[in-house]
Amino acid sequence: MKKTFWKNSFKTIKHNISRFLAMFSIILLTSGVITGLLVAAPNLEMSMTEKFNDVNLADMYVTSTLPFNDENIETLRADFKDVEGVFMNDVLAIVNNVTTVQSILYNLDIENQKINRLTLIDGEYPKDETEILVQRETYYLKEFSVGSKVVINNIEYSVSGIVENTWYFSKEPERSVEGTNTIEAIFYGLKAENVSLYTHLFITVDKDKSMNQFSNSYTNLIDDEIIKLNEKLIDIDKQKLEFYGFEDYDIKNYVLDRSTNTAYQMYSSSMNSISTITQIFPIFFLIVSTLVVLTTMTRLIEEERQETGILRSLGYKRSDIYAKYLMYALVLSILGAGIGYAAGFRLIPAIINNTFKTIFFMPKLNTDIFSLSNVLYMVFIIISMVLTTVFAIRKTLRQNVATLMLPKAPKYGKRIFLEKIKFIWNNLKFKHKSSLRNLFRYPNNFIMTVLGIAGSLALVFTGFALTDSIKAVSTRQYGEIYKYDFTVNINELTDELSTYLDNNFNDYIEIKEFSQSLTSKDGKNKFYINVIIGDERLENFYEFKNRKTKEILNLNEEGILITEQISNHLKVKENDTIELAGVKDLKITGITENYMNNSIYMTSKYYEEHFSKIEQLTTKLLIKSSNIDDDLVKADFEKLDGFLSISFKNNELIAKERLLGQVRMIASVIILAAAFLAIIVIYNLTNVNISEREKELATLKVLGYKNLEVSNYIFREINVMTFVGIILGVPLGLLLFMFVIVNIDTPSMMMGRNISWYTYVISIALTVLFTVIVEIFMNTKIKKIDMIGALKEL
Repeated sequence: MKKTFWKNSFKTIKHNISRFLAMFSIILLTSGVITGLLVAAPNLEMSMTEKFNDVNLADMYVTSTLPFNDENIETLRADFKDVEGVFMNDVLAIVNNVTTVQSILYNLDIENQKINRLTLIDGEYPKDETEILVQRETYYLKEFSVGSKVVINNIEYSVSGIVENTWYFSKEPERSVEGTNTIEAIFYGLKAENVSLYTHLFITVDKDKSMNQFSNSYTNLIDDEIIKLNEKLIDIDKQKLEFYGFEDYDIKNYVLDRSTNTAYQMYSSSMNSISTITQIFPIFFLIVSTLVVLTTMTRLIEEERQETGILRSLGYKRSDIYAKYLMYALVLSILGAGIGYAAGFRLIPAIINNTFKTIFFMPKLNTDIFSLSNVLYMVFIIISMVLTTVFAIRKTLRQNVATLMLPKAPKYGKRIFLEKIKFIWNNLKFKHKSSLRNLFRYPNNFIMTVLGIAGSLALVFTGFALTDSIKAVSTRQYGEIYKYDFTVNINELTDELSTYLDNNFNDYIEIKEFSQSLTSKDGKNKFYINVIIGDERLENFYEFKNRKTKEILNLNEEGILITEQISNHLKVKENDTIELAGVKDLKITGITENYMNNSIYMTSKYYEEHFSKIEQLTTKLLIKSSNIDDDLVKADFEKLDGFLSISFKNNELIAKERLLGQVRMIASVIILAAAFLAIIVIYNLTNVNISEREKELATLKVLGYKNLEVSNYIFREINVMTFVGIILGVPLGLLLFMFVIVNIDTPSMMMGRNISWYTYVISIALTVLFTVIVEIFMNTKIKKIDMIGALKEL
């Protein structure tokens, strides 16, 4: 008897295969998306962490106004895992007697190198001091071949090999040692045997290799080590004074960690953005899918109430009935969650990893990351299925056996509030009146369908809105806020430079600039800003406008202008004061719209009045020009005295587009997953709605309704629910979008807030399209409704 019972129980899956597959698809999609999104950032972070461990990447480094020596290194080795000195400086290199490139030259002990170990890609390591290694090609570092001739400081070297230094694992621009120029090459030469002076000390600390080196735990560890290092540098300074024979010398040491490294900073920022997005969307996916599965399982159990009554009359216990449907729920949830977990765990991180390869030199992806949150989500999905099933069975088993064996009486039609509005109700046709009454006759179906459609639309809308936000960052920043076309770094504005500029370009301005680090009000984020010093003509080269009020701002001698993200993270507003570079009470006269590269603007007079200690300023030209040949302009500038480097706005825009590509890829994954979820949700809920009213539709056929009329009868209600779902889904999508945007912002980048009109149109159009597609498929089911079966049960 038990064998027959279980055989019949498994037939429940076969007899409801379309419903089983629909719920299976929802669970599979939800678990796959949740798993893939949640594990993406940890996967990428731990993959890079493993690479850092392989090459023993420096945790921090220190520079000084007075070079270090071997005695200093030995002293520090007593307190830190590894300490290694290198001599590195900015140089101009002449390649193959033709091209001059801005470069960094490392002199180090390559053979015994322990920290930032080089990886040979092509060629061989230098055999003597006449040979040199060069960093692999990127978008900005030039390509070299083995055997190329390079002249540095009037000494000719031969390139013996191409290497990768993981300290520079980004393909984007790297700054010179002084931080003023974008470099075009990085060379590694052998340290001279008789030279034991070092400009930089790279340091590693004791840490667990399994520690995520992008986590707060790692940051806290390094912060503690920096405090310890600063204390040790007091003794090191005494050694230096004795070594150099100085009695009184003001030594300045600069202790820096990986947060100042361009590649690490970019990668960490991208990970934070991905983590924020991937922590928000899984919850929303889970809520939508749980509501749909709840509705579907409840309907399945209600449809088989007569069979349940028969089983109870044959002597089967309540526990047997529970076991039957719990088996169904467990098979469905474990199978869907398991396959979804396995697919999403590898697929989504791999997609995101491939996108990152456009910007970073990515290591092999580690797909063995265990995520407790993933497991908890999977357990929650299974538990929610079980609880839903228990709730539905309990409600059914409360009825006595005789009641269960009878068909469930159809719900009575009720008067609705719209009937009281006579001028509307009296002008409606009968078919419209019946549709409206049916909507309120089945409130559970109405609510669940509307919520399902609204939730799916909100997800699709948010995905498209994110792409708008990303687009605003690049187009608004580089198309409107930055009014200049390119910048030139110079030593000073010589007469030769001035003459060339006056003869060749429409407009230009000379500015002074220095960088500073700021810490957010909550102390959690440290970020870097550029202080730009000029005159009132800066308004011709930057758009100063408040994003919220649209007010045009003026740069004057009463205070400073700050970008919006500085305002957000320092929690300051107009007319407040801030401290910068040790100078207090700098008055904020305006907060200007800005999305990338935070800046503070002030006039030269204001700077001179408030900064008694002159900072190390760099001189830059902002130049307006149209229809120029970048290569020719660069070649002309290289011939002029005082020229250091040049940067074209279009090239910066391309670089930022690559950087934003990861967020765009995440948005695409969300849009695709949300679209599939929307189709499945609409299909499943429509299927439930039709199944629940199959007898009613069969009766209409018996009464002479044609197939098209019967279809329109049910689809009219679906269309109304879709319309209501759209009305609720758009504002819900707006709320979700704003929540995501606020949390995805970083101190150095603010996402755009404007949403284009076509995001609204496309999101609504897709929802309508999905509904139409589902109705086309459901029309076949309505045509196959058995009228004879309906007559038997009435």
